[in-house]
Amino acid sequence: MSTLSKALCYYYLTGMVVAGGFLLGSEVLKNSPVRGNTFVYSGEPFTNWDAQWYQKIAAQGYDYSRTSFSSAVFFPAYPMLGRLVSRVTGLNADYSLLLISNVCLIASLFLILRYFQVRYPEHGVRLGGYAVIALTTLPASLFFRINYSESLFLLVLAMFLLALAKQCHPAMIASLVGFATAVRPVGVALIPALVVHVWMSGGKPAARVARLAYLIPLSMWGIIAFSTYLYLSFGDPLAFARGQEAWSLRPDESLGHRLFCLLTFEPIRAIFTPSSGAYWYNNEYHHSLVFNMRVVDALYFIGFSGLVILGAWKRWLNSPEILTSAFLILIPYLTNGYGRTMISTARYSSVIIPVYAVIAHLLSKVDPPIVSALVGISCFFLGAFSALFATWHVII
Repeated sequence: MSTLSKALCYYYLTGMVVAGGFLLGSEVLKNSPVRGNTFVYSGEPFTNWDAQWYQKIAAQGYDYSRTSFSSAVFFPAYPMLGRLVSRVTGLNADYSLLLISNVCLIASLFLILRYFQVRYPEHGVRLGGYAVIALTTLPASLFFRINYSESLFLLVLAMFLLALAKQCHPAMIASLVGFATAVRPVGVALIPALVVHVWMSGGKPAARVARLAYLIPLSMWGIIAFSTYLYLSFGDPLAFARGQEAWSLRPDESLGHRLFCLLTFEPIRAIFTPSSGAYWYNNEYHHSLVFNMRVVDALYFIGFSGLVILGAWKRWLNSPEILTSAFLILIPYLTNGYGRTMISTARYSSVIIPVYAVIAHLLSKVDPPIVSALVGISCFFLGAFSALFATWHVII
């Protein structure tokens, strides 16, 4: 079976789990009384929560406010591609964005399988299969199939890692990083790996410094372009960051207090502390510890951090993979972990491809029946969270 055929097979089989969850939720569960914004809501389950913001941007463009929710906090690559596809195909913005997400997911699975073949010449086919299974069945993989930007970011990250493994031209790699910063601000997490790659490529120190002098700005072209647009449109080049103040769930505290809380992992502990406003029971799905996304957010942070450490210790991951994974975990935690009480950590973490390499190494050492059981359990939760998302429960 060709690599593309395998990617399509993984996509289809695991996609049935999400589709089944959407159908189950629509037929069995009651809609949550708590909803997000519904700007252009079509009633489709894949357009809930942040998907509404992406559809609004694709259809109407940007707005900005520091005191109320605004679209300036959402980066432009995904919704602007949605607008382009909509104009070319005549599809509505919701179906254009859905098409982009799913095409990007298929392309990502193909490139991840190729990456593992290049990265691990002896066992790449087997490890790649395990990695893709884990990536497409863990609960947060739901977001790769709906109108969110995760699948586009996943695709860019897969291209970036494959380009590093194939020793592609640094300018091309830097351009990929720049596009990642147009998809999500956390795209800057790829820059340290780029710097290490260029520095280790050889040559005199002066020549390497000269290369980095133009490659680093090139690797930020996306966020620079978006900042320029925000300045020209709203007079604030940092509107994407300042606009986040309205989305904070905690009062603004001193920098020292926030740093102390982050260093002592208070945002994680708060999820399990009854006296805290971030306590999991205070959030939907509040009557179930098992099906509560706040708990899943904490588990993703703890689990993925531990897997990166394990991968580094076992030398299953190389330096660029370790750096990229670490920054993809730490940047959202340091910027939003306190104010947003770890919300969306699971989906932010879901794109970290090297973590799935560690999972693949672990699964390769387990008997196939146990692997099958683990995949079955994971699919059950993926379907359950898909059902909850479809009915507007707080799965974001």
